[in-house]
Amino acid sequence: MKKSVFLICLILLCTVLLSASGIAVVSSKMGKTTLRRGNKNVKFSTGTILERNDELETGRKSSLGCIFGDGLASLRLFSQTKLRIDSRASQTGWDKELELADGSIHLKHQADAGSLTVFVNKGRVVSTGASFLVKNGRGGKARITVLAGTVQVINTAGTAEVSAGKTADLPARGKIKVRSAKDSDLSPEERAAVEPSPEQDQRSITVPMADPQGRVRYLELVW
Repeated sequence: MKKSVFLICLILLCTVLLSASGIAVVSSKMGKTTLRRGNKNVKFSTGTILERNDELETGRKSSLGCIFGDGLASLRLFSQTKLRIDSRASQTGWDKELELADGSIHLKHQADAGSLTVFVNKGRVVSTGASFLVKNGRGGKARITVLAGTVQVINTAGTAEVSAGKTADLPARGKIKVRSAKDSDLSPEERAAVEPSPEQDQRSITVPMADPQGRVRYLELVW
């Protein structure tokens, strides 16, 4: 009975995501997390619908997961991270924009799912289909590590293409440096998230929904 109610709630949730204001849904939440909307803190939980320009923040030993409304991109905030989230419909799908003020995030973005841009450290990271981490450190340098696919890293000094197995160091000023990724590029928290153990228990459900152009997409929720 509880499972049936849960499935019904998920289907209703997908319907809500099609509203003008809904752009994503909170899929996981652990520790101290904050949602700010219109300069006010908003109470939220797993299943909360996120709106344009919402600000998300995590505290120490905390994390937050989100799935975008098209079901084709997901986001994870690690500890002590502050982020603004936005998305809008376009002819190619949903164009997603994130502004990373501090901390680190992991993004999974499928190809042919609109664009995804992360603004960080006076530069930006553009994906058309990739799995990658973006970290905004306190030393005036951002770091982008690509796990699959390819992203473009851009600042005033130029553009660099970063493929799987590579890391880009993005300074606020100066040339972008691309090198082979090292184990030390990922913290233990980040590595545990991107390389889960086989015995990790996860459940998921995929629900069909329509995007703003009327095309059928599939939203997978993992819990």
